[in-house]
Amino acid sequence: MRKGCALCQQCYHIAKVYLFVQSLETVDVIIPAYRPGKEFEKLLDSLSTQNYPVEKILVMNTEEKFWNTAWEKKFPKVNVVHLKKADFDHGGTRCRGARLSDSDIMVFMTQDAVPADRNLIGNLIRPLQENSKVGAAYARQLAREDCAYLEKYTRRFNYPET
Repeated sequence: MRKGCALCQQCYHIAKVYLFVQSLETVDVIIPAYRPGKEFEKLLDSLSTQNYPVEKILVMNTEEKFWNTAWEKKFPKVNVVHLKKADFDHGGTRCRGARLSDSDIMVFMTQDAVPADRNLIGNLIRPLQENSKVGAAYARQLAREDCAYLEKYTRRFNYPET
């Protein structure tokens, strides 16, 4: 699937967290990032301590000057690829990250989607383990407590409770 990158046709439609699977063994997380800040460190910490282990965290970082090199030392699973702003596009950048992954499972996230607990990866994988006909799963993104009303409204609208 990745060689011809048929995945690229689907990448553009990825909202916050989607999962594409070939088999159920290793997991890489792919995150496009632009000017990652304090919240990004929380995301890296949360992904590094998931109950279902993440093999690599592939960060497709736009503009190297905004990258904190300390994160690579603090989080050994992080592999960063620096892009020029002109080279970034939502689908193509995710597809490029997918080509760099050799895992069985690829989880696509955005830099502002911090897992609520240590079970995000395991919960995303569970439907795939329980039903061989399932090929993708997604999770809703909750708004941070300190965000503006419009952000909270948008998250509730886009990711309603089930």
